[in-house]
Amino acid sequence: MAALPSLPGWQALHPIVMHIAIPVLVLAPLFIVLAVARRKAPSLPFLRTALALVAAGTIFLYLASGNAPALERLGDTSFRLRAVLNEHVELAELTRTTFTGLTVILAAIVFAPRRFHGGTARPAPAALPVVYLLLYAAGIVILAHTARQGAQLSRELDAAVSAPTSPRVVQVRTSNGD
Repeated sequence: MAALPSLPGWQALHPIVMHIAIPVLVLAPLFIVLAVARRKAPSLPFLRTALALVAAGTIFLYLASGNAPALERLGDTSFRLRAVLNEHVELAELTRTTFTGLTVILAAIVFAPRRFHGGTARPAPAALPVVYLLLYAAGIVILAHTARQGAQLSRELDAAVSAPTSPRVVQVRTSNGD
């Protein structure tokens, strides 16, 4: 009887978590566009859905940073690999901070009008979600750059792991006996 494969360790989940976070964060602006597409005022249900997606994606960013591969345990790694790792970590922190701020801003857009209008569910002015989309586009650019660095890190790591550890000496014999 075939055995089931074992579950990956916590650190191996980093790419899986990121492959959930990225599409969730990229999908969220679609709901803002749908909210703004209404003629009278932005649709609150669409804005709330966008907020839920942005918040979920941001939580996944925090989870991904908590389970990033611990390359420090590799010991003797190349300078290039360390440089790519450091840049990826810095970009990941910027991405997390950016999307945390974007989550707070969208929460304010969704909930602040209700607070200032006596508890009634009123949507924010249409200009606010549009301006938010411009800010969000900058966040997506940062996210894409971070993902590109993660892919570069993965390639560098694969190359470092598959590289031979010691040079092979090849002897060449000539036909004249040398």
